[in-house]
Amino acid sequence: MNEEQNINNDLQTENDSGEQPTVNSSEAMAPIDTNQTNEQPETLTTNNIQPTTQMEVHHHPHVEKKSFKEYLLEGLMIFLAVTMGFIAENIREKSSEHETEKKNIEIVVNNLRDDMTRLKNCIEQNNIKVKVLDSIISFKERIKLTKDSVNKLVRLIYKCGPNFDFISNDAAIEQMKSSGTIRLIKNKEVLDSILKYEYINKLITVNQKDCDQWNFTAHINHTKLDLSFYEYSGLVNLDQKRINAATPGQIYYQEQRVLAAQCFSEYDVVRYIIQNLMLPLLYQQSQNCSKLINLLQTEYHLKHE
Repeated sequence: MNEEQNINNDLQTENDSGEQPTVNSSEAMAPIDTNQTNEQPETLTTNNIQPTTQMEVHHHPHVEKKSFKEYLLEGLMIFLAVTMGFIAENIREKSSEHETEKKNIEIVVNNLRDDMTRLKNCIEQNNIKVKVLDSIISFKERIKLTKDSVNKLVRLIYKCGPNFDFISNDAAIEQMKSSGTIRLIKNKEVLDSILKYEYINKLITVNQKDCDQWNFTAHINHTKLDLSFYEYSGLVNLDQKRINAATPGQIYYQEQRVLAAQCFSEYDVVRYIIQNLMLPLLYQQSQNCSKLINLLQTEYHLKHE
């Protein structure tokens, strides 16, 4: 204890004088306490690890458990939202389809008005042609004609000419069929009337083709006909024996008479088709067209003209 007290006194004296303390060599060579040296690394290691061990831990907030009624209410709200969206989309789509349907019907009505004008002209022209054909066929039973009568027959044949056919303006209906928008027409009466009108148009077209063919054949045969045979008398239905004994001129005129009879028969067929098939269909289609226009204007609230 005396030695330690002396050392402390010496250190105090040196501190007061400002001089550094000196260590004796014997003290420097003194053995080091191993317990003291081993404690220092432990404190260093602990200090180095300390920042990594202090980690923040996030705790999830406590959520209250929902009842069955709350889940049911949420599901009901989602269902109502989806349903209302579907209904709104369906209403918008139907509104758009109705608008498209109405525009198509407006075009159909305009085409029908065009058809009314064409039907009127076609009926008028075909009635005129029936009268011309009646006049031509009246020459069928005549054996001898004057020169003026022959000229009249020639004028009638040229006046007869091609048939005046009815061609429907079905552009709107065909467009609706090709695009599939004809399915938008829900009114059964409207749809049936349109289909019936289209069907009658097809019947008219078929009869017109047959009539055009017969008319064309009769016209071609008449271009080959020498009407001067009407001025040659004594040639009426030569039998085979008389034809064999006839002169070339007689044979020629007899052949012309046979050709003329064939032409008259062909014109007779043309008159029959026009008078008994085409004109009734044209009159019927004119009435159908007028009724269909009125029906479409009423059902789709279109302006009446």
